[in-house]
Amino acid sequence: MGLSNVVVEFGRRYGFGRGQGHAFKVRDLVLKIFDEMRRLGLHDMGSKERLWLEAAALLHNVGVSVGEELHESSRELILSSEELGETLGYLGLRAVAWIAFFHRAREKAQLFEKVFGVKVE
Repeated sequence: MGLSNVVVEFGRRYGFGRGQGHAFKVRDLVLKIFDEMRRLGLHDMGSKERLWLEAAALLHNVGVSVGEELHESSRELILSSEELGETLGYLGLRAVAWIAFFHRAREKAQLFEKVFGVKVE
C-alpha cells in the first residue's frame, strides 16, 4: 500500500476529524502554496517534504475524535501509529505529527522551543 493509501485509510478511521472534504481542501490549498513558493524560489524543499506536508494536512484534525486538545491529540495519534511509522519512517512520522500539531496556534511554537531548544519563527 502506498503512502497516500496508508494516510487516507488512517484518516478515514478517524473521520478525518472534521470530515474528508475539509481535510482534502486543506491538503489542496497547502500543496498549491508549497508548489507556488517553490516555483518562486522561496524554498528549496523537495518531494519528501511535500509528502510530509500532504500527510499532515490530511491528518491535522484526526484528534477531534479522541481528545479535547485537538492538535495535541492528532499529534499523539499520528506518533502512535505503527502503519504510518512504517510508511513514513522515523523522521517522516515525527515531521507529520509536529506539522499537524502546529496547524493553528502560535503558543505551540513556544512549547516546541522549550522541548527541543529550537526557535520557531
